[in-house]
Amino acid sequence: MEDQYIGKLGFEQRCADTGHLMCLYRLGNGKGAYWGTSKDVRNLEGIFYRTVGTGQNQPVKNNSESVMCALPVYKCYIYFNSGYLGNWDWLYGGEVGNLLLTWSDNASVRIRHEL
Repeated sequence: MEDQYIGKLGFEQRCADTGHLMCLYRLGNGKGAYWGTSKDVRNLEGIFYRTVGTGQNQPVKNNSESVMCALPVYKCYIYFNSGYLGNWDWLYGGEVGNLLLTWSDNASVRIRHEL
């Protein structure tokens, strides 16, 4: 298995306003429709982008290009396979990034509190 750190300091306002700990975006650089969560999701099957923008009403699974991890005390992980398996991209809270190992191949997400 391989992991890739993808973070850079920043945030995306639409997601930040929702209070979610993590948001996935249909397009790179925090663009397009987004989906947010504050909990681990073992399988993104059946979850759709519901916000306005490119990708609205499309599935989130295997269809995301970027991510935001909101709060600095967390780390966010995006996995290639369901069940938190396979290669993964990750970033610290307070960062944004374009997916690399999981670009349009994302199937589960995990959020961890880090001290």
